[in-house]
Amino acid sequence: MHCKLCNTRLGENVRFCPNCGNDAGALSGKEVRPKVGRMARLPVRARKLGEAALDLAEPADPGDSSDSSGPVRSAPRKATGPALLGPEPASVREMLGGRPELLEAGLRIHTDAQGKSVGIDYSTEVGEIDLLGRDAAGSYVVVMVAAQGQGEDYIPEVLQRIGWVRKHLATGSEKVRGILLMDQPPESLSYAAAAVADTVTFKTYRMSLCFEDLRI
Repeated sequence: MHCKLCNTRLGENVRFCPNCGNDAGALSGKEVRPKVGRMARLPVRARKLGEAALDLAEPADPGDSSDSSGPVRSAPRKATGPALLGPEPASVREMLGGRPELLEAGLRIHTDAQGKSVGIDYSTEVGEIDLLGRDAAGSYVVVMVAAQGQGEDYIPEVLQRIGWVRKHLATGSEKVRGILLMDQPPESLSYAAAAVADTVTFKTYRMSLCFEDLRI
């Protein structure tokens, strides 16, 4: 007996053709099953890979009017800016103690009657003042550096220290104001700032990183 598809001679009791896989015993009108081999499974694996790629792609823009039958494109990634470097509050206090003019032009550390600088960690009955200074006009300046993430909580403390300085140090027409530094100003700060706008100034800080070539 010979295979009806490739005419390969078949042995006795051999139903499937060893050459093409045809069912030589099938009658006319029955489905001929192809030989399942390596090549027959390749399209199945390719289709599965394609389906997995679609699952991993980001959703298309609902407003996109392009043909949905085309290739799926991932949505563009959002650009992210460089991360800001923030020094520790303790480092900010130390830096201001050495260079208070960085905070405000003309700002200097408060001195006692003998001319000694005593404004760093100035002790009062309501707590220490990080920096007690005098501005170019001679007014007292109470500077406080808030702990990380606690800027708004320091407002009552600044006001207490301003009140203490007004009561115990300021004389005559000498003015007293405050500066509160914080790393992350909260969204609700604008309301508190409006209430003390004539007394307290709010500032934040960040670190600048500079790269320079070495001359070797």
